[in-house]
Amino acid sequence: MELDWGMILNQYIRAIGWSIAASVGFAFGIGIALKVFDLLSP
Repeated sequence: MELDWGMILNQYIRAIGWSIAASVGFAFGIGIALKVFDLLSP
């Protein structure tokens, strides 16, 4: 059984890319939620 390093590297890059996208999206969503909460609170 031979390891295809290109395929493994591709999977690693895709996983890292998706984790970065998720963290940026999560931070953006939390920022918007905090802004809305700040505007709604007296």
